[in-house]
Amino acid sequence: MLLTIPAVVEGHVGSEQAARLVALYRRLWKSYVGQHSESSRLKKENSQFQVAHACLVGENTQLNRRCRAEEARSCDFREVMQELREDVLEVFEKWEDPQMTETPVAGGTAKPTLANENVAVVVPAVHFQGDQGTSASK
Repeated sequence: MLLTIPAVVEGHVGSEQAARLVALYRRLWKSYVGQHSESSRLKKENSQFQVAHACLVGENTQLNRRCRAEEARSCDFREVMQELREDVLEVFEKWEDPQMTETPVAGGTAKPTLANENVAVVVPAVHFQGDQGTSASK
């Protein structure tokens, strides 16, 4: 078979186009494989992040619950301490001015004086840590 020059050139151009198409297909395939592996990796990471997020949400809920309980406890301690302060002040005020609580004796002869009275004040020891910066203190 005898080929003419235009047929040879045409065959050469066809093989060049085929080679370019094969090269383009190979680049496309490599890109697809790379993108697919990246997509798979990202899906796996996303799944791990979702699990971590669920754990953090649970931990946050638990910590908020504990914080509210501690704030309530702290508020209760503050109220008790305030009542205790008021009671102690009242005891000292009565001790300094015994006439506030004493009524005159029927005969009126034996009036109490600070010199002949023995007064004991019993105050329970309550340990109270300073405010830890909770929202109840603000």
